[in-house]
Amino acid sequence: MSQPKPQPMKYDELVLDIKRGYLKIPQFQRDFVWEIEQTAQLLDSIIKSYPIGTFIFWKTRERLRAVKNIGSADLPPVPEGDAVQYILDGQQRIASLYASLEGLQVPRENKILDFKKIYIDLDKDVDTDDQIVVSEIPVDGNWITVHDLLSHKGISYFVDNFDRNCIEKIEIYRHRFQTYDFSTILVPEVSVDVAAEIFTRINTSGTPLSLFQIMVAKTY
Repeated sequence: MSQPKPQPMKYDELVLDIKRGYLKIPQFQRDFVWEIEQTAQLLDSIIKSYPIGTFIFWKTRERLRAVKNIGSADLPPVPEGDAVQYILDGQQRIASLYASLEGLQVPRENKILDFKKIYIDLDKDVDTDDQIVVSEIPVDGNWITVHDLLSHKGISYFVDNFDRNCIEKIEIYRHRFQTYDFSTILVPEVSVDVAAEIFTRINTSGTPLSLFQIMVAKTY
């Protein structure tokens, strides 16, 4: 097989590829299990320009069973005849990122997790070591949701709702999200058996996929 190819991606590229059906979560991945606080910590790392690990994608023209929705969002099928990239590593991080950017509601046992309710504390210093992105509304302070921060609202929305100091911070945080380079590695077209072996080796549990799981992945 060819060498894997490192390639940086911006957050809007990741989200767009999910929305167009080019980036998929294979069915043999576990369910989306991250809590809102874990997602807030992930977003806080991004806003501080910390590394968050590498995403590994497998590019192929094979069609595997794939996750059809994340919470309240139905994911589109792969465009006919196009190659697809299946997520081999980074599923929880990417699903969390997508859920928070889209403001999704995710059923979890006997509750609904609302990923629109992740907040940025605008009263904290931009370069503080404290957590800026939080899962609870800051008490008696200025805040904005991550969903609103990264929405396509015009500048007039921010001018009407925030003071000048907050707007300056909002612009800084938007820029940090939009320019953040996500580390990705693209595994070129290999067989599903090789992809399953790669998936097994990069997961800490080291539990091999069974023949049944591989066959389920291969049939659709």
